[in-house]
Amino acid sequence: MVMEDEDISLYMKALKSKPIKKIEIKSSKRQQALNSQKGKCAKCKRDLNTSYSKYVEDPITKTTKVLCSDCAINTVKKN
Repeated sequence: MVMEDEDISLYMKALKSKPIKKIEIKSSKRQQALNSQKGKCAKCKRDLNTSYSKYVEDPITKTTKVLCSDCAINTVKKN
């Protein structure tokens, strides 16, 4: 089926006359937290490796923080 010039112009007018809705891009809370921290740990500000990071949600503020593997595991230092 081949469209003629008149059909194309009617089609273009119909597309232009219809209001366009704004589309909001959704992402997960974890991805938003990682993006807001710019790929850095929330405590020590070192670069994060996403496979060795921990996502912690604050129960009061409902915000998610990303910690590196060193900060996520509390170890006792011996003297």
